[in-house]
Amino acid sequence: MAKKGEQGADEDGLTLEERLRRLDEIVSALESGDVELDRGLELFEEGVRHIRNAERVLARAELKVEELVGNEAALRTRALAASGGGAAGGGAAPAEGSDPDAGSPASKSGGEVG
Repeated sequence: MAKKGEQGADEDGLTLEERLRRLDEIVSALESGDVELDRGLELFEEGVRHIRNAERVLARAELKVEELVGNEAALRTRALAASGGGAAGGGAAPAEGSDPDAGSPASKSGGEVG
């Protein structure tokens, strides 16, 4: 179990990964059908607590990412190449609306490199 204050840990000391593992255990137990009603309700309540805490952890992480990245208006998304776009396939396509030659010597001098 994670220590309180550890990176990614919530107020009860569990990390997101530990929460997800516990949720998997709870789902498996409930789906097995071998759990009595009272125990099933306890597990369900525990699962809801884990989900709510996980949502808080994720919301804090999202805020931190937004803070680190800065102005969202400057961010652009780009589509991945349909085929051959992996590391051996020549890389990803340029961002939509961006100039693929913007960093080339030809674009900086306004002419052909020669």
